[in-house]
Amino acid sequence: MKANKILDNRFWMWKTLIVGISLSILMLVCLCRLDYFKYLWGYIGVFLLRSLFFSYIWSVIFHYLIFIAVFRKYTLKKESENKTDEKVKGIKVLVNCFKNYICYTKSKKEKTVLSFVKEIIFNVFSPDYFFARVFKYSLENNNSYNKICPNRAFYRTKSKCEGIPGAKHKHLYLGEKVICEYNLKEDRYDCEKHQEKKRLQKFVIYSNWVNVLSACILFIVCMILDLYLESEDTNGYIKFAFIFVTVRLISRAIEVAIAFYSDVVRTKMTRDLSIGERSTNLKRGHRISLVVHTYLEFVILFSILYFLEPIWINRDALSGLTNYMDFVLYSASVSAFNISFDTKNLTTLGKMIHTSQVFLCINLIVLSIATYLGFQDKMNSFEKADWRKENQD
Repeated sequence: MKANKILDNRFWMWKTLIVGISLSILMLVCLCRLDYFKYLWGYIGVFLLRSLFFSYIWSVIFHYLIFIAVFRKYTLKKESENKTDEKVKGIKVLVNCFKNYICYTKSKKEKTVLSFVKEIIFNVFSPDYFFARVFKYSLENNNSYNKICPNRAFYRTKSKCEGIPGAKHKHLYLGEKVICEYNLKEDRYDCEKHQEKKRLQKFVIYSNWVNVLSACILFIVCMILDLYLESEDTNGYIKFAFIFVTVRLISRAIEVAIAFYSDVVRTKMTRDLSIGERSTNLKRGHRISLVVHTYLEFVILFSILYFLEPIWINRDALSGLTNYMDFVLYSASVSAFNISFDTKNLTTLGKMIHTSQVFLCINLIVLSIATYLGFQDKMNSFEKADWRKENQD
């Protein structure tokens, strides 16, 4: 079995490597032949690093704020027995998150050159992907955030151990008796794992909402820039806004593509060898809501590119659009699988943006929604207890 796994990894490595090299060569040749590339390079050279820097600042701030909100709401206030623990120093928590994630990456058993390069590329070009993984890992894998399972406390007192693998004992959870099993490999009881999934669920939902909110704020700011900064002296701000939004789009595209692909294709196996266990308590309605919100976010972000620098994208078609609603509707039409485009008037950059938008939306709608519509929700005893608690009068 180990030999088969090594062979699979090698084939996957060479496939990914060749595809990556081919796309890189194609991109370099294309950019070198563009007439306006030298014109763009002046702005790219000046603004690209700044855009990456501000994108990292943007990502770490909003991911951190969401993490703190979830951490305090679902760890300290409800599940902590010591009120003095609520005085958590934010910087200390942030440092611990990064320490835990670094220890996790160092402890990975399977390390290949390709996987290392892949992680570097993803982390550099997608700060959203990087910081989401950092904070998700802490929420999902730190047992110190959990309220100790009564079974664990019992075994610590009576047997000086954490528990017996496979042993199932009942205890009270929100006033209801539930069966709780100990998993030796994860060193978690079912109720502790449920707490982690619940925190991760809220983090994913809140992050999705904040991303839509930030896209709307970016749209308003860029619209103001486009309206009031029309002189040559201030035209650089518009170019910077265009590059910054492009960087944000690349970052979000990588995060979304990996997240939805992994959620649909890669599911973990349960202890009874049935496939389908997921890392959060997100149900079908939650997942479809995430897709719809992300779809709206991409429509807004791409519309910003279309009205900031329409001449860079389409020489004639976009110049006929007179107001911002036209650009939003144009972006929405592209997101609705408007794959055909004008090969004469659409620039190479415009073709890349157009195709990227269609590809992302296909990934969202076809791959995700089609799968989630057939996804059957199942609630364990802990989720049922939560639901009764939330819906009681």
